[in-house]
Amino acid sequence: MIPESIKTTLKIQPAVILFSSVSILAKLASARLPKGELTLGEKLQAAMSDWRLVGLVALMFLALGTYAVIWQMIIKNAQIAVIYANKSSYLLWAQLAAVFFFGEHITWCNLVGIIIIFAGILLANGSRNEHA
Repeated sequence: MIPESIKTTLKIQPAVILFSSVSILAKLASARLPKGELTLGEKLQAAMSDWRLVGLVALMFLALGTYAVIWQMIIKNAQIAVIYANKSSYLLWAQLAAVFFFGEHITWCNLVGIIIIFAGILLANGSRNEHA
């Protein structure tokens, strides 16, 4: 039998992964921003004429909107402290995306931080079970 704290964490992860996708899209979009000695108006005009950049920003808003709806459904039936503790797992998914999509590296400090975050998540979920 799977402990309730693990079940709670697993139920929330798809929404958290969707939230993390916004960071991936933002990094991709930032690479398309105009560079050089341009005025703000020129940068805005160049950005708005780049359909890939506009598409990435639109996907970011779509992901955030979808996440917001799903998140509202999740928090409706759960304790806020537990849900927000689980939301911090976003950092794990963002770190994994950095490695797999952008070739970045996980440092020992990153790894220790992720372990501490998940220990906190399990503590928050465990404390819910003791008081329920």
